[in-house]
Amino acid sequence: MEPAQIKALVEQALADKILTLKEHGEIIDAVLADGEISEEEEAILQNLLEKVASGEVDSQY
Repeated sequence: MEPAQIKALVEQALADKILTLKEHGEIIDAVLADGEISEEEEAILQNLLEKVASGEVDSQY
């Protein structure tokens, strides 16, 4: 999946400020679909992690 598509998937998942286990799995599956993690994909995941760690997004997993 292209990084822009993954970013859109993350934005959709975080629209309600809650990251569910299902959404988390879908994001990880999308990133790993080609068997590699690009720098752009890594940055998207890092941003997601920072939002969860800061409390900006609640995680339910």
